[in-house]
Amino acid sequence: MEIIKGHICPTCGGVLDIDLERQMYICSYCGVTFDYEYFREEEMMEHAYKMLKSSQFVAAADEFDFLLTKDPHDISAIKGAVMAAACIPEIRSLSDEKVVITVDPKAGRRACTGFSEGLDNEGKAYFVKFEKLLELILSYQEDDASVKDLTVKRKRDYVHLNRIYKDMYEIEDRTIIAYDPDAVKKYNIEKAKIDKMSDEIRRREDNMEAAIKEIRHLIREL
Repeated sequence: MEIIKGHICPTCGGVLDIDLERQMYICSYCGVTFDYEYFREEEMMEHAYKMLKSSQFVAAADEFDFLLTKDPHDISAIKGAVMAAACIPEIRSLSDEKVVITVDPKAGRRACTGFSEGLDNEGKAYFVKFEKLLELILSYQEDDASVKDLTVKRKRDYVHLNRIYKDMYEIEDRTIIAYDPDAVKKYNIEKAKIDKMSDEIRRREDNMEAAIKEIRHLIREL
């Protein structure tokens, strides 16, 4: 038995539990039961999306799952269930990179696959777009993680490079009087590695910029 906090017992004001197997609400305080048809589906759908908007993803998932026991092909309920699985509070919120980072695209894709089975062609086409959105989010997250990792490594390698630089030359009265060829060679090798790392960071940052633009475009269709 799972709790749906959005429905209050009209008899005593207690929070109603929902029994998915028996498809009814039960008040744990006064014992009164209500058939699930007692509450209008539209009200429950609206409440479930409010749960999403406030990032109460588990509670929202419970409500969408319950709605889908009544109609497994309800596009709005499936969309909400996918959003709850992926931890997406609102579709339009995905225009913000900070929100994109918090999404669980892998869980969302699993939900897309599971819930969209049996839909007509129009419904399937909608969730193909949704899966594309989740793929873009995953790509963005992977590039973001790589940029952060490479940035830390590059900073560490710069410290090492500066130590090599100090060993390259013998300076007297601000004049280079000698240099170590081996140290120069080592410096150039290490500098090349850092340059390559910088190129990779720029490449991934460009990928992220392209992904977020495509995400912002795609959410207009969802």
